[in-house]
Amino acid sequence: MSEILPGNKKAELQSLWGEALQAQPDQQTQALLGGRNYRLNVFAAFKAVWHTTKVIFEVKKALATCTLMPWDVIGIAEGSYHAIADGLNALSETMRPLEYLACVVLSSEDQGLTPTDFEKKLRAFLEETLAGTEKPAWYTGLTTKLLTRAQQDLASVDQFEDLIMNLRRGDWLSEAGGKLKLKSRNIVWGFDLTK
Repeated sequence: MSEILPGNKKAELQSLWGEALQAQPDQQTQALLGGRNYRLNVFAAFKAVWHTTKVIFEVKKALATCTLMPWDVIGIAEGSYHAIADGLNALSETMRPLEYLACVVLSSEDQGLTPTDFEKKLRAFLEETLAGTEKPAWYTGLTTKLLTRAQQDLASVDQFEDLIMNLRRGDWLSEAGGKLKLKSRNIVWGFDLTK
């Protein structure tokens, strides 16, 4: 895979995707997954989506080679990839498209963004991805359908203010110093076949 992604980009993506899923020991006897619960760090997962999208835009060869599996390109275990992707799919199904995309964009800035900068970055990302000949990798959840619906929602006159309000209501935002930042959240799940 080294010919597809430069080593530093692959290592960066591997680290970002690896931060998204963390195994936690569990005192309860578990029948599957070695007695561990798994925690999906939603902030880290959205950040991995952002960076993966940007890297794939830079590395055209990865898009042209349809036979590559995401876990091979990123360099993580297939099971870890599926756990993260399933968590992201669940989020994309339960969140409005614009909110999902907003979380991806907010995750790109660890220090947060002013509302004005956030809106500019969100609109620019939408324009770049929808107008470009290259689309985000399918496994990031940023489908053309999701992006188109997000753009339609954002076109509404008061939609950006509504977006901020909905992100607050959903407890996705932390705000300090006039900046909006994506809150670090986790989804924890485990398996127990004894019940």
